[in-house]
Amino acid sequence: MKSVTKVVKTDYCSAIDCALHIEFSGNVKPCCSAKFGFGNVTVDDIDTIRSRQVQSKELCETCEIIEEQSPVTSQRYTFNNTYGVRENKDLKNIDIRWSNICNLSCRYCDTYSSSKWRMLFNRPKNNDSWSDNLLEDLKNRLHTVDSVFLVGGEPLLQKPNLRLLDMLDPNTNIDILTNASVNFNKNAIYEKLKKFKNINWNLSFDNVGDRFEYVRAGGDWSRLCMNLEILKDDFGVNNITFHPIYHIWNATRLQEYYDFRNEIDTGINVNWQAVNARTDDHASNSFQVHGHNHKIIQLAIDEIDRLTLNNQYLDDSEFLTNTKNFLIAQSEQPQKAQDFLQWIKKNENFVIPKYSFNLLWPELYNIMIAQ
Repeated sequence: MKSVTKVVKTDYCSAIDCALHIEFSGNVKPCCSAKFGFGNVTVDDIDTIRSRQVQSKELCETCEIIEEQSPVTSQRYTFNNTYGVRENKDLKNIDIRWSNICNLSCRYCDTYSSSKWRMLFNRPKNNDSWSDNLLEDLKNRLHTVDSVFLVGGEPLLQKPNLRLLDMLDPNTNIDILTNASVNFNKNAIYEKLKKFKNINWNLSFDNVGDRFEYVRAGGDWSRLCMNLEILKDDFGVNNITFHPIYHIWNATRLQEYYDFRNEIDTGINVNWQAVNARTDDHASNSFQVHGHNHKIIQLAIDEIDRLTLNNQYLDDSEFLTNTKNFLIAQSEQPQKAQDFLQWIKKNENFVIPKYSFNLLWPELYNIMIAQ
């Protein structure tokens, strides 16, 4: 088992000096976890916005919270581990979310992050008309950029990424977070990514088989498996990372996730992330594991212990170890099961699954209805 990384507590974050995260609205923050922005690309140029970025306790509040559960999964840890304290303030990292266009309506997602959910709630599409002006503004600044995040929505469906990739040096480090549910053989952005020498494919999926298609509604398990084989041929397994979100739907099914990983290649790392509560019409925190019935918590802890005994960990040992400790420390919230069952009924009415929650997760459902 890999040794646990010691994380030094710090209030400093290098993202303030060297990074830009641009949201669907054009709002600019140092990173995706920052609590507020310093300007908007529809109004200000990049240099003006970067000159306003300053460190504050309030700005990094999200990372403070994340680090209580799992320090090494915070944005602050990632940026400090990559860039450290730098006197040079050149732009080094960009993360541009052109729009929320996505081909899936994941159960835990919302109208902000997914165009599919936005359609279900009859909301207008996001406006990404600012993309051309931003690309022009970035053109003479990209020579210092050594790392780019391609996220979404779904980045393989974001048309401005075609032009951005043409502007980048082939040696640029690319981290792409994709649901891997589009046809890689017919995707123009995928074709352009083949020219890059340093690319990490983060595949965002949390379950396998029917449970995958339930949680990642609109996804096709066979398509994801085919895309995995394409990725292996084009980029090799060393450039593939599984990037699941830990939630109620996989807390008792971790072993089958790792069994699938092992079938593909035991060298593929698994990089976990905690699920966040939602705050819009689709709001819920009931799909977070902590606070559920003690029997559910024990099942989740047993599943983590089972992986430990079977020596299944790779780079994700810190997250799962910290998650176990976090679950043990939390108090039970008696109403959480009822909240979840009510919420999932509403959720399944919006996006009707092939198999319902109670059929796919009977071990959880039986505990919940008994409360």
